[in-house]
Amino acid sequence: MFERCLILKLKRIDTDILFGQNQHEYRIGSSTSTACLTFQDYIATNLDEKKVVLMYSIDLTSAFDLLRPSILVKNLLQLNISKGLIRVILNFLSNRTGFVDFNGQNSYVSKIPIGCVQGSVLGPILFNVYVRELQKVVGENSLCVSYADDSYIAISSPINNINTSINELSIIASKHIEWLSKIGMICNAAKTEFIAFGYSGEPLFLPVGESMIESKENIKVLGTTFSSNLSWSPHVHQTLIKCNRLSYLLRYLASFLTIKQHRRILHSHFFSVLYYCSSLWAGCVNQQDARRLNAIVFKTIRLNCRDFSHIFRNKDLCDMSELRSFNSARTVNDALMLHYLCTNPTNSILTTRLIQQCISFSRFPSRIAFIDYSNRRIGRTSFVNRAKKICDSIPFDWLHLSTI
Repeated sequence: MFERCLILKLKRIDTDILFGQNQHEYRIGSSTSTACLTFQDYIATNLDEKKVVLMYSIDLTSAFDLLRPSILVKNLLQLNISKGLIRVILNFLSNRTGFVDFNGQNSYVSKIPIGCVQGSVLGPILFNVYVRELQKVVGENSLCVSYADDSYIAISSPINNINTSINELSIIASKHIEWLSKIGMICNAAKTEFIAFGYSGEPLFLPVGESMIESKENIKVLGTTFSSNLSWSPHVHQTLIKCNRLSYLLRYLASFLTIKQHRRILHSHFFSVLYYCSSLWAGCVNQQDARRLNAIVFKTIRLNCRDFSHIFRNKDLCDMSELRSFNSARTVNDALMLHYLCTNPTNSILTTRLIQQCISFSRFPSRIAFIDYSNRRIGRTSFVNRAKKICDSIPFDWLHLSTI
């Protein structure tokens, strides 16, 4: 409770100033979905302009454990936070001790001069303040998307100028690593990744320090698999593998739980995996992947209804279980995200893009239409393109949506 009180004091400051606009964690109106949508929008917009997008991600060996209180205090002082609050935070981080317990034997107790308490609710907030200068380090001409200690940096380039852009990205990466070193962070070079979106030639190499990082076909961004051609089949494949692993367990639990208890398990452990960041990719999957996703949804709903002999139709199963098919859930999730972005203008990039491209009908004030200026179709789509498609497919008044 004490830490929560400190968080409320800190959040009186605008989160754009406190964390920087690139940070999506612990901000009202932001999530892993908005982080991925911002990144995808940047990629697709540049692909529309026939450019290539070069992106790298850096993995930190440790994050909260290496936070330096002295550097954090300097950042807090720059934000004009009251010195009394800063002293409390410094006191919270200082004079901590610890020991190692191994096979019932304890080491000597030693002081821990750096780091934040494991499991602390204040830790992620302080870490976001700690790395708030990242956008300035990588430069305003590059896209920087962060979620806690995960950061993704991208620049765009004409296809005929790709070698120059790789050198430019290499300089940015070097500055990034040097800055992380100055604030006490340690990079895991083995997990640093590089990808070129919209490029289909021979593999490219990004020089970072003494290493040469080869470009990949697919890369994970906050648990979502992005492909270099913005195909979502690799992500769907990985999602189906995870969901299929749960099928036996769900069938086993059906024998011991009531239907209502089993449905709670489905929502918390199955559908949370299946629909993770679905507003990003679900509207862009091909027909084959959509059929596969629908099939595993109905297979799971059948388990919840105890229909092991396949007696009921799919529509009957949805009515009995009050669960949705993949296509129906996709529409609902898209509506919620669209409503979320239009009513929470904290995601300035996405909300601005939507406002620039939308018009309202004079006859239907509650209805918004999106003008589609993008060249790419669904599958290699811009955010505007997908927003238009989502809007046209939602059969209810999503603009004044409160809950579904």
